[in-house]
Amino acid sequence: MSQQQAEPALSTGADGVPAHIAAYNDTAVDLPVGALHELFAAQAARTPDAVA
Repeated sequence: MSQQQAEPALSTGADGVPAHIAAYNDTAVDLPVGALHELFAAQAARTPDAVA
């Protein structure tokens, strides 16, 4: 507790995770919906001249 008082930047959120770690780990992305073979076929159709 004394380190937290000495360095308030290391404060933790309600879930106990330090704020700087929570911000660094904020990497959520929306993923496309579909089976892998469907996503592969769609990408191939969008870029027919690209190397597979």
